[in-house]
Amino acid sequence: MRALAIVVLAGCFDPKLAAHLKCAQPDNWCPPSQTCGADGFCGGGSGLGGDAGDGGLPASNLVFTSSEPLNLGSMTNAAIIAMADDKCQMLGTKLRAGTYIAWLGTDPSSAATRLPANVSWARVDGKPFTSSIAALQTEFQVLYPARIDDDGADVPGARNNTAVVTQLPPSDGCTGSHNTVVVGRADGDTPDWYDETAGLTCETALYLYCFETDRRVSTPPPVLDPGVLYAFVTSGANSLAGGIGALDNACQAAADGASLGRTFRAFVAPSGASASSRFTPSPKPWSRLDGVIVANPDLSGFLAPLSMDEMGMHLHVDVAFGANSPTTPGSDANNCANWTGSGSIAVGKSTRSSAQAFSSPTSTSACTSAFLYCLEVPP
Repeated sequence: MRALAIVVLAGCFDPKLAAHLKCAQPDNWCPPSQTCGADGFCGGGSGLGGDAGDGGLPASNLVFTSSEPLNLGSMTNAAIIAMADDKCQMLGTKLRAGTYIAWLGTDPSSAATRLPANVSWARVDGKPFTSSIAALQTEFQVLYPARIDDDGADVPGARNNTAVVTQLPPSDGCTGSHNTVVVGRADGDTPDWYDETAGLTCETALYLYCFETDRRVSTPPPVLDPGVLYAFVTSGANSLAGGIGALDNACQAAADGASLGRTFRAFVAPSGASASSRFTPSPKPWSRLDGVIVANPDLSGFLAPLSMDEMGMHLHVDVAFGANSPTTPGSDANNCANWTGSGSIAVGKSTRSSAQAFSSPTSTSACTSAFLYCLEVPP
């Protein structure tokens, strides 16, 4: 089970945590075992004053989405990549001295080969992004998505559905007939973070993923905390015609089949009530089975994609939800007539963590069967 493999990996590291790191927002997250203090900074645990990077940044390589767009113009691929690297270098140097390059190529492999193989990356707020390029490519391991920019802003909140260019035309760049690029979305994990939309033109204002490359200090992946609440997406599709009780039963059956030993409900919106109202108030956050915290106790949105099933496997699927957000009441028009199988439903994407996790504007489904988000019921 991949979730267990990721947990075991944590034991292979003996990192020193960055001290004086700002608590990550919006959930006041700090690297375990540190906690957020009243001054808004992480402290305690095993953090040591000498381990912080410049300005309290994590000691490992940084990854961020650019705060400024790039206009590709009519240039060759080589010229575009050089310009993108210069943009990342300029923005990264605002954070600290180092070497920064763009995730950019004619395909994912050519972009990946521009980065060092055996290092990890963390966002500027300290949350781990991935353990290595190999984990990113072969294990689909995006931990917390690269949705924080070089100014420390949350990209979906500042620029919802920001297009990040990741793949250039295969031959002559933006100079000839091939004038479209592939983009990813900063709130996503594999594949949406690097390949969510094809066909945007080179004239579109596009953002960049910027990777620092100099540092060899590892940021450990998270470890599943049995003291928090668990969450997963079902590994199989489930009927949408039996009412909300049947959806709850489907989640519980999936959890029981994986021997999770806890009580779960479907994270869906009934008519006249929000999905969050079925689980709040809660004293604890919700976590994927790899230890990534996906939602705060207020359950107002996702912090990372809920893209891991009850067996700890990564899933890229459409998910039935029934409303535009966790705090929006459902209605018969958008939740299969209160989950009785009539009409159609807008669905979200398991590989997104912004509004598109709940209702993607380009995706609708008949009210037959669908994958479900399942959340543990708070005590």
